[in-house]
Amino acid sequence: MRVLGVETATGQGGVAVVGPEGLLAEVTLSVTAGYAERLLPALERLLAVADIRPETLDGYAISIGPGSFTGLRIGLAWAKGVCFAAPMKLVLVSAHEATAHRHRHAGPLLVTLFPGERGEAQVALWSGGERVSLRFGPERVSEDALADVLRGAFSGALPAAAGAATYAIHVAAPDLKPSVREALLQSGCRLLDGEGAAPLAAAVAALGDRELLAGNAADLTAAAPFYGRAPNARRPGT
Repeated sequence: MRVLGVETATGQGGVAVVGPEGLLAEVTLSVTAGYAERLLPALERLLAVADIRPETLDGYAISIGPGSFTGLRIGLAWAKGVCFAAPMKLVLVSAHEATAHRHRHAGPLLVTLFPGERGEAQVALWSGGERVSLRFGPERVSEDALADVLRGAFSGALPAAAGAATYAIHVAAPDLKPSVREALLQSGCRLLDGEGAAPLAAAVAALGDRELLAGNAADLTAAAPFYGRAPNARRPGT
């Protein structure tokens, strides 16, 4: 199928389109330039590079977070508007799963990590391979206890005959705070997302393709972002 994926949950966003041949084209977005201003031009450029027309697409896939409040609202509002108008099918993809899918061949086990509430992170543990499988989470974990929690979850998921010291803890974290990044490096974790990492859009599109082939699509009316944390700006008393 031909599926267009949109990723605006993280600081390195993007749009991509996949087809039976695999990835057809991908365009990167930078959150610093503003997704609202750059999303439509990027999509037009993507379709031109892939040499396809919107009406030939079989559906759309959108990352629903966790991630940026503004980015998620912009991406989902655009996708719902297009799919209502076309009409077209839409798949909602977890940013955790898209991140795990992108790094699915990194090792037998993989941790995905996203910012949570102040002083916390959201953690999920996945089995690697061609099709990732969720083993644990997503769970809220204190940043101070993060390294210990990862080590415990990772060791508990290994086969009984395997020694934990044999395997590095692979952590995929697109928007990791510098202080948390440094703490994980010092604890021996292997970080998979560094400066200039590719956006998740291709993974979002690939997972969307899989879901559409399985006959799964979102209810456009009920589709909503998963922010993963409360907004920084709140009403007094909340």
